[in-house]
Amino acid sequence: MTPDSQSGRVQPSAVRRLGGIPLDRWGRFAVLLLALGLFLAALLAERLNDRYSAELQRQTVAAQATVLRDRLAINLGGDIQLVQGLVALIAAEPELDAARFAHAARAILAGRTRLRNVAAAPDMVIRLIYPLEGNTAALGLDLRSRPDQASAADQARRDRRAVLNGPIQLVQGGCGFAARFPVHVERPGAEERFWGLVSALIDCEQLYRDSGLLETGTTLEVAMRGRDGDPDSDVFFGRAGIFDEDPVLIELPLPHGSWRIAAIPHGGWPAHAANVWTLRLALLIVLLLVLLPAMALARTASTTRALSQRTAEALSLTEATLEATDNGILVIDLAGRVVSSNQRVIDMWRIPHALLETGDDAQILTHVIDQLADPEPFVRKVRELYEHPDASSRDTLLFRDGRVFARFSHPQRVGSAVVGRVWSFLDVTDQTRAEQNVRELSRQLSEELERSEQQRYLLQCLLSAIPDAVWMKDPQGVFLSCNPEFAQMLGQDVDRIIGTSDDDYFPPEVAEAFRADDRRAAESTTPIRCEEWIDYVSDARRVLWATVKSAVRAEDGRLLGVLGIARDITSQHTVLTELEEARNAALQASEAKSRFLAHMSHELRTPLNAIIGFSQMLDMGALDPLTAQQQTAVSHIRDSGRHLLELINDILDLARIESGQSELNLDAIPLDPLIDEVMALSRPAADGRRICIDRGGEAGLHVYADRTRLRQVLLNLTSNAIKYNRLGGRVTIDVEPAGEWVRIRVSDTGAGIDESLREEIFQPFQRLGAEKTAIEGTGIGLIICKHLIEVMGGSIDFDSVPGQGSRFWFELRPVHPEPTARRPTVTTLQDGLDGQLHGCVLYVEDNPVNLAVMEHLFERLPGVEFLSAIDGETAMALLTERRPDLVLMDINLPGMSGIEILRWMRDHAHLRDIPVIAVSANAIPETIQASLEADFQAYITKPFGVDQLLAQLRAYLGAPRPD
Repeated sequence: MTPDSQSGRVQPSAVRRLGGIPLDRWGRFAVLLLALGLFLAALLAERLNDRYSAELQRQTVAAQATVLRDRLAINLGGDIQLVQGLVALIAAEPELDAARFAHAARAILAGRTRLRNVAAAPDMVIRLIYPLEGNTAALGLDLRSRPDQASAADQARRDRRAVLNGPIQLVQGGCGFAARFPVHVERPGAEERFWGLVSALIDCEQLYRDSGLLETGTTLEVAMRGRDGDPDSDVFFGRAGIFDEDPVLIELPLPHGSWRIAAIPHGGWPAHAANVWTLRLALLIVLLLVLLPAMALARTASTTRALSQRTAEALSLTEATLEATDNGILVIDLAGRVVSSNQRVIDMWRIPHALLETGDDAQILTHVIDQLADPEPFVRKVRELYEHPDASSRDTLLFRDGRVFARFSHPQRVGSAVVGRVWSFLDVTDQTRAEQNVRELSRQLSEELERSEQQRYLLQCLLSAIPDAVWMKDPQGVFLSCNPEFAQMLGQDVDRIIGTSDDDYFPPEVAEAFRADDRRAAESTTPIRCEEWIDYVSDARRVLWATVKSAVRAEDGRLLGVLGIARDITSQHTVLTELEEARNAALQASEAKSRFLAHMSHELRTPLNAIIGFSQMLDMGALDPLTAQQQTAVSHIRDSGRHLLELINDILDLARIESGQSELNLDAIPLDPLIDEVMALSRPAADGRRICIDRGGEAGLHVYADRTRLRQVLLNLTSNAIKYNRLGGRVTIDVEPAGEWVRIRVSDTGAGIDESLREEIFQPFQRLGAEKTAIEGTGIGLIICKHLIEVMGGSIDFDSVPGQGSRFWFELRPVHPEPTARRPTVTTLQDGLDGQLHGCVLYVEDNPVNLAVMEHLFERLPGVEFLSAIDGETAMALLTERRPDLVLMDINLPGMSGIEILRWMRDHAHLRDIPVIAVSANAIPETIQASLEADFQAYITKPFGVDQLLAQLRAYLGAPRPD
């Protein structure tokens, strides 16, 4: 078709072409263009989707890797700071010994399971190590002689800072990082001196575990390189190929160098997004949109929803990871707006919920800054980081309330572009306080070491000056130290002995005996003592050692070693052997004398019991009425018997004094009633010589004394004042305070004592010429008084004027009295005659005279039935048949003794409750005590007073006997 010039219409042939191209080609070209455009758009959409998915996953991996890196940094930094405390201690005290090094290391390493050991190497040679157990092989190791350690040790010395070497394989298994710290010591007036190194071994596996690298179920695959601090060196953790798989790379700064951490998802980076095929299908539907618009639209909506869900899942995983960490995470964009955060950062910074809802970043920042102790460095650091978006940072924030945060900041990248900044905060308050405590402990230790330096020097001098042998061994029996005296025994210098053992000096059997003693000392909670003959290695001398061995333990109870101290007692042993022989001979003589005194006392008291007993009964009129002449004769018999009894008691007292067996019952004693009693007892003798007895001084005073012994002293002095006085004279007893003492004085008006006789007055058996007169006495009363007063803590003396009289006085400590119980009523023979005593009494006695005395006495007690037995068999028969209410038992009986009869009674249920009183002429205190311990209710010594016996009868027969 062609155009018609006349009509102006377009011919059909013109309509079918446009610019020489057929219209159907334009349509196909448009379709192809549209298809090509849609295809290119699909490729672009897939590319953008892959990039978005990859960036999202890289951000997740980067956040998780940052948390791992921060944990590693905190754990490493904490361990390094702890060891720095020990470095500071050594710098302050370069002469630190093993014990103090162990004490300090134990305090620093307590609870730190990552630190396997700490060693100190003065001049590059390991001399100290903790713990010592399992590490003794390292002692003496020269770090410069080990190729694998010499480089790091020399680098730490040159650079004057810590060097982390490793990981290295350990002999005891596993691997570790060796941190070496140079120690420089300041010297007054001189430049610093390089002392050596402090080395700490950090357990690799424990560090990885504490930092979360070994946790199961993690979504990351991590590798690390940087052996010996070189970030480009070999891979020492994880799979080496990770570094070739486009990982997320993070640098971990070290004191010297750094580690490089590479992280990828488990299984590697996906080539495409997880929803790639869904997206491709959606784009295919778009291509077919012309034909299937509704289906394509639905398919596209479904695909979009799936994509959103996957995206939400990825974001949820990232959010859960951030919420699960102990770090507070905050993401800020380049404009300073908060993009994302976890709940931990809100809790750490104590941001109120209402303030969060406002979304006002400026108010939130003000709230944060107000909590800081010094806000200016915080603001300055933030400003510096935003001025340098590529920079990373790690510092510490101090709060007004004492909290301490570790702050980490890293740029947030999308590809290579920085789009924001990630802030990580970790609460290190407890760790910081622990480090401060360590520093304070180090300071205190330094001060203590400085204060005790002189004391340690003096102690070392003292140890060297001790004449005894002193040594210490470790638990394996190796000598740790000794003094020159011990070294002399071995014939070696002290320095050469350290590190050796008993096997190096003694025969095997002797060395084994020493080790056995050491084991006993180590197992004992108290020191063990022994005497052992030792052959000196130096000169073959044989000496006797008195040895004390004791276990030395740490505060946690761990055995550190055994300390031994020995003294040469050879000469003392010889002297003691001779003394022991002499002592045995003296003891035999003393025992013979005691047996003789006990026997004589018993033999004398037995007839005296009859003499005094019958004389008392005659005097009381208990038998038949006496004429005046008979009454006088009986009085003489009674007084002579009592005098003889006093002589026996004085001799026994003197024997006890000489043997050191005096026993006292000290208490607060009121003097007024005691003096009244002494005056009443002494008045009959005074009246016989027309002597007036009176008292003076203060009333109401008390002294600390034994009442019985004090009464004995006062009676003796008063008796002497009466006996040695003139007829019609005067005796005065007065009491007065004398400074811190109370003085009791007995004065007489007798002939007095010449001053030249003062030294003899308190000597035994000295009567100063009175033995030529008719005055009775033995000359031992005053020596007994002197001893009794002295053992009660006082003193005794006298003054005298010849022709005028004498004053004997003694002093005792005053005391404030406690309220005292009322004294019991004295029972007399008339009480029994009045029918107050009732019951049945069995008296077991083999002496007929003593038995007769008792029979006559009980004849005056009508309410009491009296039974008697002369031996044990008769007594047991009467006990079984009659079961008396009270038993009076002699101790020394033919056949069975009184104690054996008592035991037989206690073994029979129907007899064991019967009270038994011992009645014996044996007045030895040991015998009395043994009898009371055998369960006798009381002990009456023959000869006894009637009132004494009646008091005991009253105690057990005072109530009427039940029918």
